[in-house]
Order: sequence, then structure tokens, then C-alpha cells
Amino acid sequence: MKKLNLLTRLLALTLLSGFFMLSACGDDDEGGTPEPTQNVWEIINSRSELSGLAAELQAAGLQQLLETAPAATVFAPNNTALSTLLNTLGIDDFSVVRDDVAQGVLTYHVAAQTLTSDQVVAPSVIVTVQGETIGVVDGPALESGATSDATFVTVDLLATNGVVHVINNVLVPPTIGDLIVATLGTVAQPIYLAAD
Repeated sequence: MKKLNLLTRLLALTLLSGFFMLSACGDDDEGGTPEPTQNVWEIINSRSELSGLAAELQAAGLQQLLETAPAATVFAPNNTALSTLLNTLGIDDFSVVRDDVAQGVLTYHVAAQTLTSDQVVAPSVIVTVQGETIGVVDGPALESGATSDATFVTVDLLATNGVVHVINNVLVPPTIGDLIVATLGTVAQPIYLAAD
């Protein structure tokens, strides 16, 4: 009878220690990466280095697209990148640019799928909402139609409906880029870009 009592106690002790070990494992798992709480638009709109992009997206009426898209990856040019493009074009702000050109450039920064940084690998291409593709080259870097390649400043800002990657250059679709490069510094460029 004593042996049975001892065996029962050992079995109970083993089960109890196993229960505590499982409980401890469960507590560790809760300390993982928290679930995102902001959508793609909210992430862009909340970051100071993307304030220029947020303003341009609002002006182009693209805020709702980024709020409601089921999946989106945004390659978000920072304020320095926007300033560089303004200087290159010789304009003070983007309000003078035609709506269709502005929307084309902005939607060229958006893919209708979630691509984390480990999925943006060279060599590959990314199909954009604008319809043309972005080439991914070694670095990784993103090829642009008219400016220097864009490299990543910050990656994997995870959203409830996708991801945002901050980049250091504005990407220009090849069709628009070809016209900008061909007319850069000529009388034709302001005519081509002009909103009026």
C-alpha cells in the first residue's frame, strides 16, 4: 500500500510539474511581435519623415485606397526624397503637376499585395497599382524610370492591411520618366507637367 501511495504521489508530482512547464511556455509566447493596429494610411500619416507623402496622397485622393485596400505594400519616399525631386524638376511644390501625372507617380509606389522585406529580392519585378513594374536589383534597391535607384531607409512597418517600407528616392514610372527625362530643362517640361 505504501508503494502505491508513493507511486501516486510521484505521478501527481510529474503531472503537476509538466503543467507548470507548459504554463511557463505559454507566458513566453505572449511576449512576441504585437499585432499591428494601424492600416497602411495611418502608418504613413503618423510618421514625420513621411509628412510630405501623406500630404500628396491626400491631395491626389488616394487616402481611402490605402485605408481600405485588403492588401498593400507602399514603398514610401521620405521628405528628403520629395525635396530632391522638386529640385530636379525646378518647381517649388507638386501642386503645379497635372493630376494624372501625380496619381501615376503615387500609385507606382503601391503594390496590391503584402511584401515584407525578405520577399523583395533581386532579381525580380513588382507589379504596381499604376500598372507598370518596379525592378528589384542587388542591394536590394528599386529601379526607377527617371531618378536614381531607391534604397531602403526603414523596412517592415507592418499594418493591418499590408506593410510600408520607407525609401530614399521617388520612383517614377518608366512611361512618365521617359517624358520627364526627354523634356528636362526645356520649355516642354513645364507644359507636360502643368496642372493648368
